[in-house]
Amino acid sequence: MNPLNRKSFLFFGGGSGLSNILKPFVNSFRDDVEYNLSIIVSTFDNGGSTGKLRSEKKIPALGDLRKVISSLSSESDYIFLEYRFLNKLLSPHTVGNIILENFLNKNKSLIKAIEEMSSIYLQYKATILPATENYADLVAAVDKKIIFGEKDIEKYENKRIDDLYFQTIDEKKLNTPISNFDVIKKSDYIFFAPGSFYTSILASILPHNSIDAIKLSKSKKIMFQNLEEKNFIEKLKFFFNKTEGLLPDYLISSDIYIEDELKRIFPSIKFFYHDFTNKKMIVHDYKKTMNFFEKKLGFLN
Repeated sequence: MNPLNRKSFLFFGGGSGLSNILKPFVNSFRDDVEYNLSIIVSTFDNGGSTGKLRSEKKIPALGDLRKVISSLSSESDYIFLEYRFLNKLLSPHTVGNIILENFLNKNKSLIKAIEEMSSIYLQYKATILPATENYADLVAAVDKKIIFGEKDIEKYENKRIDDLYFQTIDEKKLNTPISNFDVIKKSDYIFFAPGSFYTSILASILPHNSIDAIKLSKSKKIMFQNLEEKNFIEKLKFFFNKTEGLLPDYLISSDIYIEDELKRIFPSIKFFYHDFTNKKMIVHDYKKTMNFFEKKLGFLN
């Protein structure tokens, strides 16, 4: 019997790292395996089409949500949703962003907008949730400077960041949707997906009380190290301090050279090597990622 049958899986993250890992995950299961999949997505990107919509409409970022929906859609729908307009009137928007923004305008709820769009385009059963429904900016303290917005913070991805927090319009705490707590509680596996460490992984778990809910969860917590990521152990120290003690149970990495340092500084984390590298570009290779979920995930006890 498949040890993953009838298990609940939750992914946290954002950007291409998250969306690229989902398709190989769902395709790693045989048809006779039942499972629940939930994805909690960062909503703070302020670049490109998403940034323009955020600025004009004062809404959460839609781009990473769109990427997740399109990644779990059919090939033809993926091409359609990811199409980026070239004419001056609609550039730089993607079709998917415009559709999701229209559903948001119609439903007055980001969660309901995602549900409606998912019901049309998702090829796989999944629950997609925003990290928050509130409009907010991600802010970082770096080298005695304050950096506003995900787009600029990403330029400091490989530098020491002293703090990471949100700035809201009304200075209230950034609320986490109640539905997020439910999927966190019920999850058997929680994955921190590959991607930008500060602007994807941390941004998706920092909204109010999410971290406490993850700590209380009895799930196995698994973190993927991004490919060719620099200063990862220092980032993990920041993660530990910022979350007041949250650590993954497992680190899945293609970098065998960090194992000794990881064991020395964080002995509770189990290191698991897997080659995800793609020879043509710096992304998690589809077949190698699928192989991990298909052949190795069930052995993480």
